[in-house]
Amino acid sequence: MMKYKSGSMSPENIGRAYDSLVLFSGGIDSAVCLEKEIRKTGGNTWALHFRYGQPHALELDYAIEFIRARDCMFCWVELPVPESGITDQG
Repeated sequence: MMKYKSGSMSPENIGRAYDSLVLFSGGIDSAVCLEKEIRKTGGNTWALHFRYGQPHALELDYAIEFIRARDCMFCWVELPVPESGITDQG
C-alpha cells in the first residue's frame, strides 16, 4: 500500500493550478532543478518525492527544509519496495 503525504506552506495554494512538477530527491541536482522551475513559474510548482526505504532518507529532511524556504507545494509517496541493495533492509 502506498502512503501519501502532502502539504503546502500557504493555505492559498490549495486548489490552485500548477505549471510544473519536479521529481525532488532533496539532493543537489534535483534542488537546482526545483529552484529553476520555481523561478521560471513564479513559485507555481509542485515538488514530488518518493520514499522507498533508501538508505539516504536524510535527503527527505533536506527536501522538506528546502521546500519550506520556498513556499511551494510538495508531496511525498512511500512505496513498498522489496528488500534489495538500494533499500535500508537489503
